[in-house]
Amino acid sequence: MVATIISQWFQSVVSYLWKIKKKLNIGSERVLRELIVTVHKEDLLSRFISKEEMNSLEILRDIVIKFYSRGT
Repeated sequence: MVATIISQWFQSVVSYLWKIKKKLNIGSERVLRELIVTVHKEDLLSRFISKEEMNSLEILRDIVIKFYSRGT
């Protein structure tokens, strides 16, 4: 019983801290927001295409097929 109450209290404190960090854009929330912007700007296939060693269309085709076959 005591462990459950302490666990619930801890979760509520963490929840409030997360909301404050998100609102103020600090700490891990800032890093997460920056990483999301990076992911949305550059997709993985574009990164492969920009590499010099990936100049073969066959290699790019194989990469795309592997992604689709894995469901990614």
